[in-house]
Amino acid sequence: MDNHAGIQGWNIKNENDLYTIEGDNRNEKWTLKVAENGSLTIEETISRQKYTVSQNAAGSWGLVKN
Repeated sequence: MDNHAGIQGWNIKNENDLYTIEGDNRNEKWTLKVAENGSLTIEETISRQKYTVSQNAAGSWGLVKN
């Protein structure tokens, strides 16, 4: 696993082409995962709420709660 120091406390990991960006926003901790197929998932690690980043037909990006 490669670990790289990120910007303002972000930690970027690469394990088997699964990139994880971890950050700490105030008291919320979250993880952004980029899969090989390009899909993005965000998990708020304290509440365990998971979201998938998706693009709608109009081209706008948003979060879909899993």
